[in-house]
Amino acid sequence: MLCAGEAFAQWSAISELQYVRISGILVINDSTIFIGGFNGAFLRSTDRGNTWSRVIPTGMGTDSIFSLNKCGGYLFAGTNAPVSLYRSSDNGNSWSAAGQGLPPNTNVNGMTYLNGVTYAATTNGVLGSTDNGTSWTADTLGLNLGPPPFPPEYMNYGTVGITSAGSNLYVIEALNGKGAYRTSADSISWTPIGLDSVSESAITSLDTNVFVATTRGIFLYSGGTAWLDRSVGLPFSDSASITLCSFATSDTLLFAYIEVSSSTFYGHEIYVTHDLGKTWIDVNDSAFAGSSVTAMVATPKYLFVGTQSGAWQIPISDVITSVNENLPPVPSKYVLYQNYPNPFNPSTVIGYRLPAASHVTLKVYDVMGREVKTLVNERQSAGSHSARFDAGSLPSGLYFYRIQAGNYSSTKKALLVK
Repeated sequence: MLCAGEAFAQWSAISELQYVRISGILVINDSTIFIGGFNGAFLRSTDRGNTWSRVIPTGMGTDSIFSLNKCGGYLFAGTNAPVSLYRSSDNGNSWSAAGQGLPPNTNVNGMTYLNGVTYAATTNGVLGSTDNGTSWTADTLGLNLGPPPFPPEYMNYGTVGITSAGSNLYVIEALNGKGAYRTSADSISWTPIGLDSVSESAITSLDTNVFVATTRGIFLYSGGTAWLDRSVGLPFSDSASITLCSFATSDTLLFAYIEVSSSTFYGHEIYVTHDLGKTWIDVNDSAFAGSSVTAMVATPKYLFVGTQSGAWQIPISDVITSVNENLPPVPSKYVLYQNYPNPFNPSTVIGYRLPAASHVTLKVYDVMGREVKTLVNERQSAGSHSARFDAGSLPSGLYFYRIQAGNYSSTKKALLVK
């Protein structure tokens, strides 16, 4: 298993939120932050998190907040009440039920706003609102969900996340039509784009890049039904699965909190990447290492983390400094490494080094010389890289993998034994 570098940055606890079970964080602007939780925990800061005051949610028939979002000038709060979504137009002072068409007892797992429409990913599929949450209609064509509403045992599944990138919407669906889906926002018709083994996952976008976390790792969407594996450097292997993940973004940084478990191992950490998942750095979280992260949001200045027992923050500048200190040196020559493990079943990692930015192709062939998989076909920066070769659908036998980068080419053997 490959391990990421470690970033030793300085966390500080938010003292007013000690021992509070956090479930949602929302940053409105550079100074105003909301944090929601259970048993009446709903707080607001107007001075960048230095001091906090309790929000008395007038009109909200619950004392627990599941999620917080901002779309189209309104604040939205997902709750555990029969009316599962509330909205506010006055910075959280008063709240009203978020309209007609939203099925009762529906978990709102994520929201996004695109081209004047508010979208909610829920356990009853995707719903859209053209009037800022006053009324909702189902936008589930192509998601293969079956007839709503779903029974209570499905409340943690269904459509578990949504994001937008460019003019497209992306969702992860974990019930009947498991996998990732995409649609153009001007004509909602969801098309499957792969990752069909997804059970639970997280999804986010960084500029035009879409990332999804599945039980098998973190993946970057590269068009069509193709996904690039971005798990190398994370504590993940064929014998361990990602059981929980959440994302946060700030400028060019992507943060990922992951919980990993197997029959003999359990662990959870926060990682950060500056190069779209090619390199991951462990953001040392020893300040709250005993608690799982339940909410995470990044701003240009801070990363905020909520746990089962409180909330913490860290300056983004500390993270950037630590990332720069932990970046590997630029290699002096092209190198293609032997895959590891070898022999393998069903996947293996192929590492290589580039002394300069190059267009890289990395392909796998069978013993007859037929191409069976393209692992990499893109321009990459100088440094160390790796790709995961998943041969789950291929028969046992000898395979060859070949790299072409600039004027350099090299071929090595890999043995699949099932």
